[in-house]
Amino acid sequence: MSAEGTKRVRQYFETELRPPMTVVFDDGKMERCLPYAQFKEAYWPHRDRNTLNVEIGNWLVVLRGQNLAPLFEAVSNHTLRRAEVLAQLMPGGSGGMEEADSFVTEILFTVPPLKLTAAHFAQSGDKGQLPLSLG
Repeated sequence: MSAEGTKRVRQYFETELRPPMTVVFDDGKMERCLPYAQFKEAYWPHRDRNTLNVEIGNWLVVLRGQNLAPLFEAVSNHTLRRAEVLAQLMPGGSGGMEEADSFVTEILFTVPPLKLTAAHFAQSGDKGQLPLSLG
């Protein structure tokens, strides 16, 4: 077996063997510690394999980076402890990254989009209409 075939993928995020109670996301400006008890879902669009979305608590955490499969697995298994943007991993940085390495280049905190379900319509009392406040 060649030395190239035995290269280990470096993962620039922290995991734990046992699921931690919280996960920390650090965008380089602020750290947010969010409880796994409020984890809703993680999704990784096939059309954009460099973006991973995690809904947890009242946040949609958008993680952008390279080779996000190991990160998606850690989020899915609730073993991710910490993900952060590291300046040396940014495009043009001098971190000596390999193409197979897994790392985050950007983290955005936003509010998840409203998802309308049949329950929303049932609670409104109207047939298929949601009440809107105009003032």
